[in-house]
Parts: sequence; structure tokens; C-alpha cells
Amino acid sequence: MIMKAIRKLVAFASAALLLGACSQETVLTPDEAKQIDPKNNEISFGTFVGKSHQTRAISAAVNGGVPGSITSAQALAQHRGFGVFAYYTEDDDYLGTTSVTPPTAVALTSPQASAITPNFMYNQEITGTDAESPVWTYSPIKYWPNGNATADDQDPAATGTPGGKVSFFAYAPFVATTGSTGITNFSANSATGNPTITYKIDPSGNVVDLLWGTAGTNGVKAQTGDVVQNGDYIAVDPSGTLAWAERPFPVNANLTKMKTTGKVQFVFKHALAKVGGSSVTTTPATTNGLQIVLDIDKSDGSESGGTYDNTETKVTVQTIDINVRSKVDANNDGTPDKYLTAAGNQGVLDLATGMWTIDKTGSNVTDDLASASTMSHRITSPKSTGTSNATLNTAIAEPASLADGGAAWDGLVNGVLTTVQNVYNAETNPLIYIPGTYPELQIAITYITRTKDANLAKGYSEVSQTITRTITFAEAVKLNKQYSLVIHLGLTSVKFDAIVSDWDPDIDGDGDVDTSDSNEIHLPINVAP
Repeated sequence: MIMKAIRKLVAFASAALLLGACSQETVLTPDEAKQIDPKNNEISFGTFVGKSHQTRAISAAVNGGVPGSITSAQALAQHRGFGVFAYYTEDDDYLGTTSVTPPTAVALTSPQASAITPNFMYNQEITGTDAESPVWTYSPIKYWPNGNATADDQDPAATGTPGGKVSFFAYAPFVATTGSTGITNFSANSATGNPTITYKIDPSGNVVDLLWGTAGTNGVKAQTGDVVQNGDYIAVDPSGTLAWAERPFPVNANLTKMKTTGKVQFVFKHALAKVGGSSVTTTPATTNGLQIVLDIDKSDGSESGGTYDNTETKVTVQTIDINVRSKVDANNDGTPDKYLTAAGNQGVLDLATGMWTIDKTGSNVTDDLASASTMSHRITSPKSTGTSNATLNTAIAEPASLADGGAAWDGLVNGVLTTVQNVYNAETNPLIYIPGTYPELQIAITYITRTKDANLAKGYSEVSQTITRTITFAEAVKLNKQYSLVIHLGLTSVKFDAIVSDWDPDIDGDGDVDTSDSNEIHLPINVAP
């Protein structure tokens, strides 16, 4: 059987949470706990991030650490830890907060602090040891306000004024000095309102993950016994109503003095949206990441469901090239209508609400494809040449070279199958997007189809081809989501049909038998004399 060219390359998105089900947190050992003076009330931090088996050395880079996804507390420490902004609001709640359970919509009527600056911590670096459960430290040490009616480190008869609220907001990986891509700006230490960071996509494809710190299971309150402080939700408009559709996570707002073993724990969410990437194990199992599958046609013309003999035909992938662009809904009508330019391919993240703001005006957007910001993402096999952002799964990758005849065939991998497989062998730089944008991906795949045939000199037919397809997401991507893409390689068998005609002469090809001209010969054939 000889396989023909690709029939289709179809991909679309299925949202799944990026963080795995397994997770970990940092906990002080008994010996470490003893080292803390119970009268000092020092503020300690903990983290909660999905596990992975990353084992990179701690990066010495100032501007954002090493590229790649951060999927464990250890990887977080290896990527320079995290940064914290903290606001002390005395007896008042932080601006625009509420502790009601979603999805109830509520008016914000509680006392709220206004015109507060990050007066307790500003981009405070928190570093961790290079261990599966890092120990997090920082300097200078800060202490809980002692505004408690009673406290675990005071005489039970001691009294004080209530209040002493501190709100903590975090991001990762920590950046001391902003750069031209990645984290490019912070709100000022004198600015009122929520802390923000500006993040710009690196067109080279060497992206650094960005995490947003939401509320975890914090230590218990010192003044009211064993009451866990779970944080509060922050409203976009402090004078309005909390919109739960836009507020998926609480943050560490309005925390009060904790018992001496307590800590402020951050559950880090991925602040960006990820498209494709390596598959992750989920329960129940789902199709995720960037994957590939064969669609074999059936004899009745159906585009998939046909039989496929992997011992007779194999399909291997040489290179997958993806040109990545971002579209936005500049007209706010629900349809992406503009491209972001290199200058505009950035957004501002509010660390209190998790909301992204994108400037869709002026030189930040364009109708011209040539002026759009384009990032290249190349996934290569041993046969590929040129630069690479990642390597192909060895089960589908074209080898660097092949022997002749049967030895060549026997040396081939199984290749692409009729069951989905992960595209990546190792994902080094994920495809990331600013939430609120619409991904556009131009995907070009070069692949080789081989079919055994003893009549051929090599012992098989061999066809190499490249097919390109552009897709644009119909919906804007969201924070902390991974979007799946499945590449369908459609193989259509070469089919034959035969019609036997009479031997009646038809010299001029008009369909009629030409008796008068049947003995004439024209050279070249079909050229009139």
C-alpha cells in the first residue's frame, strides 16, 4: 500500500488546569521550629506548588531565572524564589475585600483602607533551599503587629487592641532588576492601590514562567485559638459588587498575628496561559499538551477509522515549526480583530485580583500580519538542522540517518500511531500567552511516510512532505490554564480503477471512430500535419 500526502492538520483547544494533582508545602521541622524565638513573632512563609522531577541548579541570573515551567516548590527555589508585597492597614480591611463564599455576589460594605502603599514589604525576595521541601528565608525579618486581645506568647491575662492586619501579595520567580522582556516593570513603592507587574513576551521563545501567589492554608490566629486564616477575595472595583466569574482565587489579605509556628502560605498559580506543551498525567485521563495522531481513511471515503498496519507503513516526524502570534479583541465585540505588535505583546497583572490588563490601542496593535509580533517555536528530531526550542518524542522522531534495505526499516521507530502520543521528548520553553489574548499558531510539520515494497531498490517507498496550517482560538485564553492541541495527520491510500475500451481508432480524440483517417500517422503524436 502506498500512502499519499496529508489530508489534514487539525488542532483545537481543551482547557485543563496546569498544576498537577500532587503537591507539596514547606513545613518547619521540630528542630527548625525551636530556632524561632516565640517572643519575636517573626513572619514565616510557605509554598504549595504541583510536584515535578525538575533538578536544575539555582540560577544566578538577575532577570527572572532560567526559562521553562515551574511545577514544584524545589523548582521555584531553583528559579530564584519569589517576591512579596505587603500592606499594613491597622484595624481596617485591605481595599475591596470580602470573605463570603462564591458564587454569591455581594456588595462590599466592610470598612476598607484607602490610599495604602506597600508599607510593610516591597518586592521582598524570599529564597529557598535546593530541596524537595525548601526552607524559605528572607531579610530583614519582619514581625507580626502585636495588636491582639490575647496572644500565645503573652500572659493569658494580657490584653491589647484588636486589629493589626497585614495583606501579602506574591509573584515568582523573583526579579531584582527588570529587563526588556519577562518582568519589565513593578508598580512603585509609593503607589496606592493594588501592586502590579508588567510582563512582556520574549520573541526569541526563551520564556520564563510567571506565577501568582494566592492564599493557602495559613497558620492559625494567635488571638482566637485554632482558626485558620484562608485569605479573602479582592474586588476589581472596591465600591461595586464582587464578580465571581472573574475572581477564582482568594489571596492572603487581612491576615493577623499567627501562633509562633504559623506561616503565610502561598498557593502559586500560573499567571500566564500555556498552549500545548508536554502532556501531564491527570485523573481521570484527559488529552492534554501538544499531541499527534494518525487519521487513516476508510474505503467508503470516511476521513478516519481505517485500518493501519504499522509493520508495513511507518510515519516519522522530522520537524514541527510553530509561528506564534497573539490576537486581541480591540473592538470589544467578542471577536479577535487585531494583532499585538512587538511593543504591545505584554500585559499588566494585578497581584491582588489576578486580572490582566492589555493595552489594545495605538502602536500596540496592527492589522498587518507582517507587523505582528511573532515568536518561533521549533521542535526537532535528530535529522533536523538549525536552531531548536525543544526535541521530539523519540517514539515518533526521524532518525539522523538510515542504513539501506531491511536494516533501515528495522532501525525505524514505531512512528505516529492511530492513538495519540505526546509530541515532546523534553519541553524546555513552553508556548505561553498573556491571558485575554487569542492565540494564533501557524503550524508546519515535516514528516516522512514509508511503506515496505520488495520491488523497490530500498525495499520501501519513501515520501517526505511539509504541510502548513494556521489556527486561531475562538476564545481568549485564561490564567492558570493549559490548552491542548492535537495534530491530526490524515493518510489517504492511493486507489486505482480500470476501464477497458474497444480498439476502435479515435485519432483526433473527439470520441468518434475516424475511419477515413485511421491509417494516418502524425509525429509527434497529436500534432496536426
